[in-house]
Amino acid sequence: MKKPFKNSNAILLTGGKSRRMKKDKKFLKTEKGILIDGVISQIERLFNDIYISVSKTSDFILPGYKIIRDLFPDKGPLMGILSALAESDKKTNFVIAADIPEINKDFISELHSYTGDYDIVVPVSGKDKYEPLFAFYNRSVINEIKSMIDSGTNKIVPLFFRCRTKFVKMEKNNWYRNLNTPEDYLGYLQSLKID
Repeated sequence: MKKPFKNSNAILLTGGKSRRMKKDKKFLKTEKGILIDGVISQIERLFNDIYISVSKTSDFILPGYKIIRDLFPDKGPLMGILSALAESDKKTNFVIAADIPEINKDFISELHSYTGDYDIVVPVSGKDKYEPLFAFYNRSVINEIKSMIDSGTNKIVPLFFRCRTKFVKMEKNNWYRNLNTPEDYLGYLQSLKID
């Protein structure tokens, strides 16, 4: 089957410590199965290659997928993005967190449509509410990320203002969820029963 974004790779970030959830989010159970399996099944229909980003000390493996360990420990998702971009064989890469259970192909297509002109394409909703872990990153940002990390900056948002970034308004986003807390998780499970 032809993949709509065959010239881009997907990077699935799984290295978070799940502090607020108090359990590893990628293994949360839903009516659709384990959370990470559901995310992968959706993105593998869209992208040829999926890189699984994990923390430096992780022993997580997933047969059939390339596992990318952080170059340095405890630097947060910016390090995960850097480490995976450095390994990617494609210029354009879609970064998604493992705690985003539902994917909207049409919205990803809208984001992708800007990748030829920008280094980063990121959704924004409300006032400056960015979604950096549901965004496209070009490998051209690698040196900028290295510079930020070397200077002690591990937050992603400042990167947007050091690169050519397109902010795409996220409208009609009732499909979009981040499962950060037990309440988020319970709300998602309830939404599956309603749907």
